[in-house]
Amino acid sequence: MAEAVCATRYRCRNSARLLRRHIPDKEVRELLGVVPEDALNELVEGIARARADRVACLVPRFKRRSQPSALRREAIRHMRNLVDCAVCGADSDLSAGDSRSAAALAKAAAIFSEEDLTRFFNILRRRDDDLRA
Repeated sequence: MAEAVCATRYRCRNSARLLRRHIPDKEVRELLGVVPEDALNELVEGIARARADRVACLVPRFKRRSQPSALRREAIRHMRNLVDCAVCGADSDLSAGDSRSAAALAKAAAIFSEEDLTRFFNILRRRDDDLRA
């Protein structure tokens, strides 16, 4: 019995040490499969310039950082934010993020018409639905 208590205390001490260890934000994002906002902005820029080769080159880079399902969700979220920004404005309550990201969203949303953004969003959403089925 005493051995079990000692082993439990040892595990608790080691667990506490691990919890105190600082994990950099970049590592956490990579572990969670979060796609960086600048990479999504590059994707939108490639779409805006009708550069399929540029968009195609980004996909392997995304795959290294996260799962394809996470990439799809992040791309859908980003496109939805662009639609919200185009329709409601960058300062709307629907727009996600801080003022710096709102300005970047407004700049990206201004490149496209509302119809284009809605079409892109629906294409991404439908593809995601198809892949889930």
